[in-house]
Amino acid sequence: MKPTQKEADAYSFSEIFRSMDREQAKPYRNYAAHTVQGVAKGVRQLGELFRWCVAEGFFDDNQVFLHLKAQREEWRKNYALETQLEQARKISEQAWREKDYAKVMEVLGPFESHLSGSELKKLEFVRSRLR
Repeated sequence: MKPTQKEADAYSFSEIFRSMDREQAKPYRNYAAHTVQGVAKGVRQLGELFRWCVAEGFFDDNQVFLHLKAQREEWRKNYALETQLEQARKISEQAWREKDYAKVMEVLGPFESHLSGSELKKLEFVRSRLR
């Protein structure tokens, strides 16, 4: 079932928290509970974080939802890139073992600006072999 526009524009507290302080938000996870006591603890924690957001003026920004939408789009693009890179690395590792340098170049080349130092060295080697 496709979400409605209203549902698609809903943001989790972790997204709100991340937009305020990426470093502090890294360990944060949306709370889940299995007991009444757990729910009470989660509500207290959420209340404290919400008060902090209010105190920091997060909701004073009339562009807050535009910022959240842009942040979500950035996260989506980064996630897609990481996924594509992971797949390219797996394919290139196999191709490297098989000395299929054209395949290594084909799958890693488009991601050159995102590769590690050792991957860049491999790409240099591959280029020299393909000349």
